[in-house]
Amino acid sequence: MFKNLTNKLRRRRSSLKRDKQLITSGRITTLNALATCLAHQVNNPLEIIQSSIDSLTDKVPREDASIALDLKELRNSANRIHELIGHLYRLIRDDCKDRERLVISQVLLSAYELFEKQFENRRIQVELDGTTDPENLPTVYGNSVELEQVFINLFANARDALTSTPEPRIIVGLTQSSGKDITLTFSDNGEGISKENLKRVFDSLFTTKEEGTGLGLWLCYSVIEQQMNGSIKVESELGKGTTFTIRLPTS
Repeated sequence: MFKNLTNKLRRRRSSLKRDKQLITSGRITTLNALATCLAHQVNNPLEIIQSSIDSLTDKVPREDASIALDLKELRNSANRIHELIGHLYRLIRDDCKDRERLVISQVLLSAYELFEKQFENRRIQVELDGTTDPENLPTVYGNSVELEQVFINLFANARDALTSTPEPRIIVGLTQSSGKDITLTFSDNGEGISKENLKRVFDSLFTTKEEGTGLGLWLCYSVIEQQMNGSIKVESELGKGTTFTIRLPTS
């Protein structure tokens, strides 16, 4: 009798494992389809935008330096979008290349600059601890566009979580322990995440936002844990805020 029960349990575990593999396979197929569709739908209008920028640049008088500078920033942003779409598609296909040694504080500050005006307009106080110290320049090995996208997603999530917070605040900390691991923390005092949703935040296609895609934190997890051999964890409490902790090995 005990042997029969054991065999049933083994078959049940095997069935659950197969079901999980099928779900994972289905998600990967869905994500591949989404990435292909996204690349096609975004790149077509993006090419028009880039062409229009080039055309306008040729028509701007040389004395209008401010307009030329604005167009240059637009062109750089359009190029960044093009790179991000390409890297997202390659990440889902598990075909990431172009890796190099990166100064992590430089990648972090580059992502922060994209949000600086938004944070000012929303009166969000941002503290960057240990990120501007010229003697604190730890390096990691990875792809700069992918790592920057991780930081962009975390900044965006913190911003969105602070919509109804009276005194919104984001604290980013960068430390290095014993010359080995680098620790980055992203903390906000926003609405927080429920215990039920906390277990699923890194799942692909899971989102609590009306217009969310469910790919942002999944992308963070994929880059940090699967591509850079690091770890990313989250702690949160409703009404008090959320903290994401990233640990990466030095290059």
